[in-house]
Amino acid sequence: MKRFHNEKILKFGKKKKISALCALVLTILSIVLFNVSEGFVLVLFPAFIWLIVAGIQMLTYGMLAKQLSDEEVAAIDAELDAAGTVYLPKTKVYLTEHFIVSMGAFFFASSYTDILWMYPYKYTLWFVIPVYSSLKVYFKKNCGVYDVAHAFVNTAKIKEEKEQIWNMVAAKGDNVVLGYGREGMEAAQAYRKSFKEAKKAAKQGR
Repeated sequence: MKRFHNEKILKFGKKKKISALCALVLTILSIVLFNVSEGFVLVLFPAFIWLIVAGIQMLTYGMLAKQLSDEEVAAIDAELDAAGTVYLPKTKVYLTEHFIVSMGAFFFASSYTDILWMYPYKYTLWFVIPVYSSLKVYFKKNCGVYDVAHAFVNTAKIKEEKEQIWNMVAAKGDNVVLGYGREGMEAAQAYRKSFKEAKKAAKQGR
């Protein structure tokens, strides 16, 4: 995203754009080179899935960057390279003085105080086979829920890093709700309602 200047974020964004472009090219080639046949399905299906995932990754990167103010972008750029910033290599998450920045499967950047709710999430196939896990965070800026610390295998090191993220958000967040349950759902519902009302009032006041 052009608003960022930090090389780490620019490199991440470039990778996601290249991934989306490669997926698009492969999808088009599979349609052009293969007719409706077994080969067509075997190539097109994974290419199309890759295109969807890469597209979501790229769009999420762009949309989240737009939610941040110029001051926040400048602060994130600076804090990523600050001496006190902690980088968690397995989950590809940076914990700075004021921000959490995730550059794993999906991009996420937020001040700790802009996180309303955080809870652990696991996706299983047929409710038995574990596929991936993450920490879900409710972002106040747009009432969106995003993945942080996305991992396909929950090793001891990944669990340790997730605990570090959890503890940091808990310590620096502004009355953040932790854990999946009624309290978090009600907090999200109430916040979304007030968010929409404030947005509506702002439009009417123009």
